Amino acid sequence: MQKPVYKIALLVSRPSIRFWVYRLAQLLQERFPVEIIWITHRHARDGSRDNLTIAAKKLEKSVFLCQPPVLAQRCSKLASVKAIAGHELLTDLSVDLILNLSQQALDFATYPPSCPVLCPLYHTSPEEEGLIQAILSPSTVPFLAVTQQDDTILTSSLVAIPDRSLLLQALESCFARLISLFLRAVDHLLYGRSLAQPLPAPTTPPPDTSRLFALGRLYGNRVIDMVRRRFLRDDYWYVAFWQMTSGTKAATLAAAEPAYQVVPTGSDRFYADPFLFEHRGQLVLFVEEYRYTDPNKKGIISCLQWDGKAFTNPRVVLERPYHLSYPFVFEADGEIYMIPETSQNRTVELYRATHFPDQWELDTVLLDNLCAVDATLHFHEDRWWMFTNIAECGASSWDELAIFYADHFKGPWVPHPMNPVKSDARSARPAGKLFYHQGRLLRPAQDCSKGYGGSVVLCEVTRLTPDQYEETVIQTLTPDLLPSSSHGLHTLNRSQGFVVLDGKTVIPKPQFQIRNRPWVIGRRPATTLPRSRYNQAKWQSLIG
Repeated sequence: MQKPVYKIALLVSRPSIRFWVYRLAQLLQERFPVEIIWITHRHARDGSRDNLTIAAKKLEKSVFLCQPPVLAQRCSKLASVKAIAGHELLTDLSVDLILNLSQQALDFATYPPSCPVLCPLYHTSPEEEGLIQAILSPSTVPFLAVTQQDDTILTSSLVAIPDRSLLLQALESCFARLISLFLRAVDHLLYGRSLAQPLPAPTTPPPDTSRLFALGRLYGNRVIDMVRRRFLRDDYWYVAFWQMTSGTKAATLAAAEPAYQVVPTGSDRFYADPFLFEHRGQLVLFVEEYRYTDPNKKGIISCLQWDGKAFTNPRVVLERPYHLSYPFVFEADGEIYMIPETSQNRTVELYRATHFPDQWELDTVLLDNLCAVDATLHFHEDRWWMFTNIAECGASSWDELAIFYADHFKGPWVPHPMNPVKSDARSARPAGKLFYHQGRLLRPAQDCSKGYGGSVVLCEVTRLTPDQYEETVIQTLTPDLLPSSSHGLHTLNRSQGFVVLDGKTVIPKPQFQIRNRPWVIGRRPATTLPRSRYNQAKWQSLIG
């Protein structure tokens, strides 16, 4: 059935607007049969203050050699902007929906609107200043929302920011997320789209510190990171595992001094995203292998086999022209399948084992033309469910969880009507297979609120149907489970009495390693050489 055509008024503070607003108008016209009307307040003050972002743009371009991102920039003046008075906007304008993007409050009490009005909420403020203050506060996760005229939140997000050391890059991530929030809100009001339960707004604003001081701290940390990265690799992932005893609680892993072991690897590569699979009495560990010397800078899938004492005999089992990671392996219909992450190819691909564990062939493309990461399947109540994070409108893939369901694991896959079912950087992105513990269905997820793979959280799935989804965070697993140098944790899996995790640490680049004194992972920081009272052979067995 053809959708009706609606008129949407975009209220801006001046004809020269930020590009994210212009991009929102473009996408509204591409996705819905709508007519856009640009309007401004007559004699209205400009609610935006660009001094800080202008200074940040010059500094980031001249000092850090970063090209300014698009969405935070201002467009040239719009040619078809109509200036009207406030009461004309709210009572006399013949439109079906108003998007108030002017950062100015409207007098709804005096002039009741003749149609719904949507406004952005920048953390706790109607102005962009609230968002900038949240970005400049290191302990704050920026909150964005779309509200109605009565301040009811329609849709919201705790936003993941991949690069928080540059103000404009951080604003780019936030504005991209705000575009997607407005698209959902418009679809909901005009065409009846279902929306997930929104997150509540923060009750207190970010700490009120000097913006110049906060910006100086931001760029100071950027300079420190640039210096560190000349000498160190701070994105080095490694795999650790436990052999669980009969008394080990599967969902309670935060015990002090766990008896973990580290899978040996070299400093020229790392292992991440560990998945365990048992077949005919043989336990196999599948991992993403990333080689720093690879000119294509892409991951491949490798496996190691359990010999009764350690995981050994590493070998490459799957390589493609694009990046691979997160090797989700499962058995169905008497065959063994793998779904590696292939978001760089904008697909979700299903591979079948022709000779387990080292030979695989492409079986089916489950989803295409979308950037879906860490696809995780689970069979529940006679249906297959796919949990994955999807990046849209240029926003991050770290903070929005989408669900698909199907009668058969090869599809066709139907998107959940509430997608994304969660928009929360603290617990959205998948971090391993779902599993049952004491009758509860648990979903491992990543906490990306302070950066990628900060920790793992366990979410209890309390409702999973074709039209409803609910989950609750019940536990957080922090990097202190692993060696004291670890500052990241982003995958958890279990099988046959084993628990496997991956940790992130810092190691020196090869040219800065001391000859005959390998840098290792252990219970002391990886940036500290092992001392004589430690067994050198034991340290070298952890990482070569």
